[in-house]
Amino acid sequence: MSTVHRPFPVIGCVTSAGLVVLGIVGAVLMIYMSVRSLSEGLTRFRLPGKSEQQLAEAGKYTIYHEHRSHFDGQSYSTMGQISGLKITVRNKTTGESIPVTRPAMSSNYSLGARQGFAVLTFRVKTPGTYVISGAYPQDQSGAAAVFTTGRGIVGTMLLYMFGGFGLGGLLGALGLVVGIIAIVRYAIGARRPAGADAVG
Repeated sequence: MSTVHRPFPVIGCVTSAGLVVLGIVGAVLMIYMSVRSLSEGLTRFRLPGKSEQQLAEAGKYTIYHEHRSHFDGQSYSTMGQISGLKITVRNKTTGESIPVTRPAMSSNYSLGARQGFAVLTFRVKTPGTYVISGAYPQDQSGAAAVFTTGRGIVGTMLLYMFGGFGLGGLLGALGLVVGIIAIVRYAIGARRPAGADAVG
């Protein structure tokens, strides 16, 4: 009894591999976008001193101490070296002092050689120009350090990252299913005797 030699399911396997590759590319792209959104969402400045910042939205902002940094041609490594530095925030237009508080939960970021962690938060009621100032007490000297401000950056980063892993996992799993189905159908068809599909 002869058997039918069916062609290998090239299209199915190519589709399977394509979905897996697409999933990997999608995941990498989403992770890249998360890192980019984090970098673009941070305004960098140095304290002691003052930094005028245009805050485009009302809401909660976080001040991060970027303890490992490279800024204005200078490298910084200032972990544990800013004790006593007092940071204040005020509305430049109205002169109103904005309360600053310790963050309710810890958050940090790492962008290559740049590393930072949250030290203070503040909330603004209206968009506008705000002045962030930092100074040591008159009888104390301290290190200059790099800081950043951002709004909702950790949540945005996590959204992109989980979205990337989810997209990659979904397309990868779909690709594997398509490949398995194609190979199983090929294996079953290869064992079927010639004429098995004939009627009568």
